[in-house]
Amino acid sequence: HNDGSNGPEIGLLINCPGLTAPLATVGSGPIRCAYRASNNLMYVVSGNAVYVLTTLWAATLIGRIGTSTGPVFMVDNPTQVALVDGAGMWVIVKATNVMTQTIPTGGADAASPSSMVYQDGFAIINSTDNQVYQTNYNDLTTIQANGIVNNAFVQGNAENVRALYDIKREVWIFKRDAVEVWVNNGNAGFAFVQLQGVYITSGCVAPASIAKLADSMVWLGESELGVAEVYMSSGYQAKPITTHALSAIFQTFTTLSDAQAYTYQSGEHQFYVLTFPTANMTFAYDLMTGK
Repeated sequence: HNDGSNGPEIGLLINCPGLTAPLATVGSGPIRCAYRASNNLMYVVSGNAVYVLTTLWAATLIGRIGTSTGPVFMVDNPTQVALVDGAGMWVIVKATNVMTQTIPTGGADAASPSSMVYQDGFAIINSTDNQVYQTNYNDLTTIQANGIVNNAFVQGNAENVRALYDIKREVWIFKRDAVEVWVNNGNAGFAFVQLQGVYITSGCVAPASIAKLADSMVWLGESELGVAEVYMSSGYQAKPITTHALSAIFQTFTTLSDAQAYTYQSGEHQFYVLTFPTANMTFAYDLMTGK
């Protein structure tokens, strides 16, 4: 396929490195999230079941959430682990493994949170509208202070917030066709404010496609001009890293919103791996070669 000067050169296909046997079998699947917390334990969501794994890969069932498919996002503080699944929010106490649902039963106004980040003792979650919510300091169970819900409107445009990502102590807030960057300003109540003068016009089509690669972020994007380009952050700019041919392939997929990604390093190479579950196809980008 001739894709111009930026197209792939003739090369060699080599299998990805991996293990010959699984480390553990956790629940009945699908594995929706595997998160290593600061207590050096791994918390895994398999189907609708939540497990904690020891360093010897022994799994203990903690509880169950309300959904069985789709991505799950987790964060933790010194005493708690929180997760959101697109329908609700749950918090696990590390010392006891007691799990409690906090949204929608916790009195917060946030609805169906589907993305979450952690910074400076706070968790920040999105809602089904153009708002983000902040938990209390060092308390992931409560989204209010003195009876007032901690929230802020993300008003660069009227689109709903789709995803959040924390990098270099900045919270990137993704909408369909734009990104705003917020920082901790130390305000009472909602501590974060928009970084003035920064507004990126390439949003996100798949929240689980965002991943950190070296000192940048990579994600499956969308803009006012089109959809299905993969972007890499460069400062406060979004640089496309897909070729025209790859974007054309992605645009034939019936579903893009369920795409999910991870990154890993092998030797001197760092890879971004993007999977489209509905299309049953996976692609990888090599940061060192740019291919």
